[in-house]
Amino acid sequence: MSYGNSVLVFVTPQPASQKLIEAGKTIAEETGAQLEIMSIFPQNSCFGLDTQSLETLNGLAKEFDAQMTVYFSDDTVLTAVGHVAKHKPCAVVTGFPGEKSSRFIEGFHSFLPRLEISMVDDDGKIYRILPVKANTKKTGSVKTKEKVYP
Repeated sequence: MSYGNSVLVFVTPQPASQKLIEAGKTIAEETGAQLEIMSIFPQNSCFGLDTQSLETLNGLAKEFDAQMTVYFSDDTVLTAVGHVAKHKPCAVVTGFPGEKSSRFIEGFHSFLPRLEISMVDDDGKIYRILPVKANTKKTGSVKTKEKVYP
């Protein structure tokens, strides 16, 4: 998969979202990319929608000149992977997982190991998980094949 010219920030309706968006904006400026913001809410939350949270996230998107996308899904990893497969950002930004983490980052990274993931701590410091480079090695079989090792 070749990646495009945007930085995608995964956010939840929490106060720390602004730090994530600021970090995403920094990375976007460094790379000359556009900024995208995405949030995934539980599927049943569309029936009791917290409009204030959406308004806050939408306001941040406008403030940082970013496109905002919202999904309602109970499978956050597959929803995020599907979005990335379609839109092909050059990097994604998330917060650090908490103690009771859903293991979103681990699951996401297992599907897309060649995509740069940046995690932002509570102080706004950015930690980058660099993409896995494909190493090829010729096998000794009659038909020469290349195997890709992460």
